[in-house]
Amino acid sequence: MSDPDKLLNAQDIARLLQVSKPQVYLMMRRGDFPIVKMGRLVRVRQSIIEAFIDKSTLSMKGGP
Repeated sequence: MSDPDKLLNAQDIARLLQVSKPQVYLMMRRGDFPIVKMGRLVRVRQSIIEAFIDKSTLSMKGGP
């Protein structure tokens, strides 16, 4: 992923997270990551999604 300030739509996010678009909208409503609203358009910064993925990645080090 190259440009951290790129704004992603729900389809882009779904592809990156490998989930459905309805799941992305649910995650947005739950506040799983901050959104950028521009009128009716909703976007998320690519850097936010990258951080979300990093935070959600479990480490297998150090036992149970």
